[in-house]
Amino acid sequence: MSFEKNNYINEKYIQCGLLDKNLNKINTTWFDPYIYPPDYIPFCTKCSSDFRFFKDNINNEVNMEHTSGCLWFDYFWKKIKIINPDAKLKKK
Repeated sequence: MSFEKNNYINEKYIQCGLLDKNLNKINTTWFDPYIYPPDYIPFCTKCSSDFRFFKDNINNEVNMEHTSGCLWFDYFWKKIKIINPDAKLKKK
């Protein structure tokens, strides 16, 4: 996983209360491999696809199927805002 992706995931896990600021798991009484995968968390295919479409068709209204309930939404939304700070979210 890239440094950028790893930092993003760590920040999200801290926000959600899954890790403390030292990156230690807070809830050690259970293990879910989908929450704490050993090496890799793939991008959401929907958010990734919506971002690629935006890059190919830069516009002020951005169609995104997912919102902040998706782990990767904030990651791609930040990249969109870097490309176009005036971008507004338009739910599909």
